[in-house]
Amino acid sequence: MGGEDFTGRDVPGQPPERELWHPDCIVSFQENAWCDAKTNLYGLKRQVKLEAALQKANINNPIHFEDNLGSHLTDEVLVYWKTDKPHWGHRTYPKKLTWCMQVVDRHLGILYKTDVYRGFRAEMMKRVNACRDNEIPAKFTSREKRIMITHIVAATHKRVQEADGVFRAFIATGTWLPIDGTQDADVKLQGVPDYNYSNQVTPAAMQLFLTQHAEERKKVDLENASREAALARVRAAAEQQQVVYYSELSAKVPADLITTLLDGTAHRFIETIRPTLTVIASHLKRDFIVYGSYPAAVLVEELQKLNMEHQHKLFPLCVKKIEFSDIDVMCGVFGIGSGELVRKKHSKTLLSLLPKELNIIEGENIPAGKSFLATIDVNMVAICCEVKIQDDKITAVQLHVHPAFWDFAVGGAEIQAIRFLTPAQTSVRIAYKAFKNALPFTMERLDCTVGEFFKSHNAKVCTDIVHLNIIFLKKMLDSWLK
Repeated sequence: MGGEDFTGRDVPGQPPERELWHPDCIVSFQENAWCDAKTNLYGLKRQVKLEAALQKANINNPIHFEDNLGSHLTDEVLVYWKTDKPHWGHRTYPKKLTWCMQVVDRHLGILYKTDVYRGFRAEMMKRVNACRDNEIPAKFTSREKRIMITHIVAATHKRVQEADGVFRAFIATGTWLPIDGTQDADVKLQGVPDYNYSNQVTPAAMQLFLTQHAEERKKVDLENASREAALARVRAAAEQQQVVYYSELSAKVPADLITTLLDGTAHRFIETIRPTLTVIASHLKRDFIVYGSYPAAVLVEELQKLNMEHQHKLFPLCVKKIEFSDIDVMCGVFGIGSGELVRKKHSKTLLSLLPKELNIIEGENIPAGKSFLATIDVNMVAICCEVKIQDDKITAVQLHVHPAFWDFAVGGAEIQAIRFLTPAQTSVRIAYKAFKNALPFTMERLDCTVGEFFKSHNAKVCTDIVHLNIIFLKKMLDSWLK
């Protein structure tokens, strides 16, 4: 029956509301009256009677149809279908066709809505008539409405099932038809009166469609392979540019200066940050890496102190302070080989002893040690602190700094710009960081053909039919900038 998420109060002296709901209804409450992913999973996990009926009827591979709502296709929902119901087929209707093809919207939904209206109207008329004799008030309470709806919906569902209404609705929408074509003429798409399924979907037309689809699929596969090969060449060139850029940065800030800075600040940095690391360690109880604006802010403070101790003659500090709004932490499975970092889960939490909110990213194949710097995309935060845990205690802390951070912090310019390192993840973060720190930023090292930036935008705009030619776009942008 469900209803575990019901937060209403029972009426003293009356049976609990749950006991008055119809037992054949799965009841759930969602404050926005909308089927989000949580509500969707809530109902799917409680289809016990349906599963039992399918097993009794020897139906081993049922198919679940639903519309293309975003909450039906979240990662969490798709994982549920794959792991909890692997024997089910999961199908969604094409986008923007729910109004004429979706079984509930096209045929069944109106039956339930009509019966709910009629049921409430009949009950209201009884109460109105009773009110004339001053017996009971005509107004429905929320409790009474909820109870009535479960009984009306259950009764309507039983009536529709007994009349084969669901079966006929699937045929009328063309969703599920006998393969012999005997009921093709019964397909009646709402709002498309001139559509004739029998004429449109003949055996010859179906065979032609399948042949064309196979040819189109082959063409798309070849295009994908060609594009991926071209992108692989572009990525290799970009990686080579990154090596060159890394060398240029290393030459720009003298190695002896970096050694002096690390010798003067590394220990003090770790001692300053250790109380925060201890709180995080007690919460995570596993190895982790702190990265982002927080460790960068702490290191800049230590650089300020070191410079003051040398009467501001040690180096020209380009940035006075870095603002941070949370503490970024990466934990999970640390990689050994050369596989790519996979971000699996994101969560936020407030711990009383931390200066800011803890932003936790759980991942797989996380680069360990200095290699983690290759995942950071902005020079201002190109720093990380690796923490080893054993028996819930910190056993080792190591600071890693990218040459781009030294160039940003002590590179010699009076006002240093925030700039990208490849591969970039997003163009929004750099603008936000520049705004928070009142610093200029530049997009000159943004490469839209590699890294998370490419993957994110490629996934949004590329389909089997329409492809965004990223390489061509990059060439056009390069020529325009020149």
